[in-house]
Amino acid sequence: MNLSIFYFINHHRLPFLDIFSTILSNFFFLLFVIFVLYYLLYKKQRQNFLLALLAAALILLIHLFVTEIFLKNYFYSPRPYMYLENVFTLGTPLSNGSFPSGHLSLMTALLIVLTFYLKKWRWPAFIFLLLLGWSRIYNGVHFPTDVLWGFVLGLGYSLIALFLVKKLRLKIGLAK
Repeated sequence: MNLSIFYFINHHRLPFLDIFSTILSNFFFLLFVIFVLYYLLYKKQRQNFLLALLAAALILLIHLFVTEIFLKNYFYSPRPYMYLENVFTLGTPLSNGSFPSGHLSLMTALLIVLTFYLKKWRWPAFIFLLLLGWSRIYNGVHFPTDVLWGFVLGLGYSLIALFLVKKLRLKIGLAK
């Protein structure tokens, strides 16, 4: 089923989808999205801005060690274009492992933390994550299971970060 879904998404090509998917998966575009949301948080809720930044720092550390160092190396899975035939690829070819999707785990975690404070952005963030997951498959760099596990891990990273930030907040007397 993983291969069937992969080929279904990867083989339904349209020129405007190629452009959209390439932009959506671009590191600098993703950085821009996060920057804009942090700016909105800073403008609307300065008291939560530093807490969200602390949570983001924790997420980056967790993501680096769990996803990029541990999972991608110890559970190495080649990317679809590395061994499957007839795969359309977009973007820069990567040589690290496919499992899990680092794009999805990191963006999921960061967006959950941001939308914890910016509640009206929850649905747009969820739709954005669905489109990002689709783009990783469409670009030929991940399987659906890689994307799904990236989302699950990102959810876990955000919950850990929010829990630790809440504990810190309680410890220094900022909590309600």
